[in-house]
Formats: sequence, structure tokens, C-alpha cells
Amino acid sequence: MKTIITRILMTIIFLTGCVPVVQSQSCGCTITIDKEGIHDGKVLGVKAGDVVCVKAGKYNRLRFVNFAGTTASPILIKNCGGQVMIEHSEYWSGMEFYNCKCVRASGTGSSSYQYGFKINVLSADPNGVAIGELSTNFELDHIEVMKAGFAGVVAKTDPRCDLSANRGNFTMNDISIHDNYIHDTGGEGFYIGHSFYSGFTATDANCKGTVLYPHDIHKLRVYNNITDRTGCEGIQVGCATNDVEIYNNRVSNYGMSPFALYQNNGIQLSEGTTGKLYNNFIINGTDTAVNRSTAAGIIMFPYGGNYIYNNVVVNFMTSGIMVDNRAGTIKNSLIFIGNNTFVTKNNVNSEGLRIYSELTNNKVYNNVFAGSQYDVKYLTSTVLAEEKNNLHYPLIKDAKFVDVMKNNYQLTSSSPCVDAGLSTSAWGVTSDYLQQKRPTGKAYDVGAYEYTVVAGVDDVQQGGIHVYPNPATDFLMVDLSGVSEADDYQIGIYDLYGRKVFEQQLHDVITSVSIAHLPAQFYVLKCCSKKGCDHFSLIKR
Repeated sequence: MKTIITRILMTIIFLTGCVPVVQSQSCGCTITIDKEGIHDGKVLGVKAGDVVCVKAGKYNRLRFVNFAGTTASPILIKNCGGQVMIEHSEYWSGMEFYNCKCVRASGTGSSSYQYGFKINVLSADPNGVAIGELSTNFELDHIEVMKAGFAGVVAKTDPRCDLSANRGNFTMNDISIHDNYIHDTGGEGFYIGHSFYSGFTATDANCKGTVLYPHDIHKLRVYNNITDRTGCEGIQVGCATNDVEIYNNRVSNYGMSPFALYQNNGIQLSEGTTGKLYNNFIINGTDTAVNRSTAAGIIMFPYGGNYIYNNVVVNFMTSGIMVDNRAGTIKNSLIFIGNNTFVTKNNVNSEGLRIYSELTNNKVYNNVFAGSQYDVKYLTSTVLAEEKNNLHYPLIKDAKFVDVMKNNYQLTSSSPCVDAGLSTSAWGVTSDYLQQKRPTGKAYDVGAYEYTVVAGVDDVQQGGIHVYPNPATDFLMVDLSGVSEADDYQIGIYDLYGRKVFEQQLHDVITSVSIAHLPAQFYVLKCCSKKGCDHFSLIKR
């Protein structure tokens, strides 16, 4: 019997490349993985509700196959004991999930790291993370990807000749991708869903010439992510036909090295994508000679039923938003574009909104266009939109934002945008970019922000602790010169739902804290020592 058990254990180690440790106590783990390679949930005996930990350290590749939880009891895969660093160059992706269902992969296993999984791609081709091979009901959070040759995160299963992954036979359900940091990629930051909803002709020898249709995505949430310095789009979503929300993301420095035309936009809603796109901050499209005429902050080929609001789009090359129909667009479906702020320093041949879609019912309300040569441009006279209460200022200064040099596009009291809008609550707009209730005055304000009187630096000083500036954009200063034992403090930042989104130990009397990664909204900052905690209200721009 002892010999049989030994052989079974050695077989598991050979197949999976890891030693499963049952009931590891340090991180509340059911199983701990400490070797790179392929890990099969069936072989490991992983059950619904299990906590699978990946031990901190360096790995070449981690592939998870056949991990199956349930909606009520998903499987949690997390880092344990510190950060998991994956550095790879020879595989399709550094971290892969194949045929996985009801799984959460989360880098929240160590309070010392905001991103408990960090993936560094060492060659020109691979992705960072891949969620594919019929994976569904999946959550991915607190993961950093850098230098991916193609996309930082890919979430889709490509159509197959046997039709098993195609529309009608497979649907990718309940996908949540949030609180990740993707930067310095060769292609897209996030590539979610297939690009060609209307189908494409197969080149595979087994079904060459056959038109294949990609699977749908239902119930998709993409939020609180950061993308920076991406070769193509920061976020691209396709074939998401039902219950879609993309919000609170920050996309910067996009389209830096696109591999083809039309691949250099901030956020792209590809064919077959519906839903809400709101409260995103999109800044700094890249001025390249090849792509200058095609770059947009947001580009969309809508499925229909699209609501685009409370977005701040800054320094786009040509269009703040471009809308064009495709074969999958539902005729007479609603496209609502309202309460967005568009600002560009490119005053030549630029427009806040370009509408080429002849099939959709386009409504354009309460948008402010500043710096662009045109406000709205149409393809032909057959393209129509209902425009109401939009404001256009070829000179940015005339919009009277708070501080353009610091990318603060909130409204001053004298801004013509204040109280100049109409109610857009019928289309779901009941708050602004900072989640302040609309309206704060006599009427809705035009643009992404409602005017409000903002507290200044002097209002966030108590107990000898000075926190400034407030509001803050990229950095926050915490000054402990007024307290004793200044080396015994820790700060925590909490969002409106009470979730801790950041923490840091303070080692100096005056500490600079980077908050650039946090979405713009209200927070509570707790500064704690052994003697207790002081609380501060914080506004992140």
C-alpha cells in the first residue's frame, strides 16, 4: 500500500509540476502550488470553494486547467506569502486559464502588494494573461502585466471548426476584470471577446472557406483598471451582446506602436458590443504619422443599446468618440452619448464626436467639446442625431475648467457649463464622474462633472497630521511633523463602498504617496498608529 501511495504522489508531481499541500495554514489555503508548469484541477482534486494558493517567488509559467467551482462556491486562486513574479518568453501567455469555470484569480493574497501577481514578458510575442479554451464565469483582479508582446490580458475562445466554441454552442458568462495594471504592451492592454461578431471565413484546412461566428459574452464588468503605454488600444471589447458595463478605468498613452491602421484608440467597442461605458478617464492618444487620421479616444461599432456617459477624454488626435455601424448593428437601436467632457490641444481637423452610423438612433446631450475644431461631424446628410445642450469651445480656456495644466477638468463657478444641461436621468445618468449626485444646482451641468465647492488643503489637518493637496491627482503628501512616534504610522485608503483600495507604511516624517492608479472619486483616508486612527475625506481627481 505504501508503494502504491508513493507512486500516485510521484505521478501527481510529474503531471502537474507541483507538490499539493493540503490545508496550508498560512494563507487559509486548501492547496498550495510552489512549482511552475501545468496544474490540472482534476488531478489535484480541487473542489468547489477551495482556496488554491501560489507560493510567492519566481515562475516561468503557470497554466491552470480544469478548475471548476460553482456559482455559490467559486474556486479562489491567489498569491501567498508575498508577490508571485512570472517571467516568460517561450509560451503563449505567462498565466493561463483553460477550461476553467467559476474561478477567481486574485492578487490580494498579501497586504504588502497591491498586485500580488506580476507578469513580465521577456520576448516580443506572448500575452500576459489568457482566459480561454471554454473558460467562463471568471474573475480576474489585482494583477500587473508589463511588456507583453501582444495583449496584457486576453479573454476569449476563438471559433473552432467543430463549432464547440462558436455562437449558439458556447457563451462566455459572468466575466469580471477589475483592479489590474497593464502597461508597456506591444498590442492591446485588454483584449476581451472576438473582434468580428458578423463572422469571418476560416483558413483552417479542416473547414477552409466556412464562415465561423465567435461566441457571445454575457454579463461583463471591466472596471478600476489602469492601462498605460499600450501599443494599440488600452481596452478592446467585442461580441459582448448582453449586460455590459465598462467603468472607472484609466487609459493613458494609448496607440504608441500600432501594428496596423485603426488600432490606436483609447477604448474600442468592437462589433456586437452593447451596454454602458461610463466614468472612464482616457488621456494622451499618440501622434504617429501613419495613424494620426484614425486615432480616437473612444471608437465604437455598436450592437445597439449603448450608453456612453461621464467619460473624460483628453488629448485625442482626431475624434473624442467615433461611432460607425457594422453588419451586426441592430437597426434603429439607441446610442446615447451624454455628459462627457472632451478636451484636445489638437485644433486642426479634430472633432469631439464623429458619427458615421446610419442605422442607429443617436442622441447627443450635455457634452462639452473644448479645443477641437468641430463639435460633431457627420459622414453624410443621411446620418442623423438628436443634439441637445452641447457646448463647443475651440479655445479650451473658454470652458473655464479648474486647472487644465494639471488635467483637472472640474468646473469653476463661472464656467458656462454650470446649470446649462438638461436632465439625462432617463438614460441612467444620475451622478457625475466623481459620483456626486446630479444635479447639484438648478439643473444638470454640461460635461462629466457637476460643479461643487471643493475643500482645500487647510481642511484636512487634524491630530498633528497634515494631508495635502486635497483634491489630489497623482500624489498625496502625508506630513507627520506634528505628531510623536512618526515612524509608527500606516495609511489606508477606502472607497465609497468601504473597500480598502490602498495601504502603505509611513517610514518618514513627510511621505509622498502615489495615488495615480486610483480612479477619480471620493475616498476616506485612515492614518493609524498604535494609539488609534485619524480619518480624512479625500478627493482623487
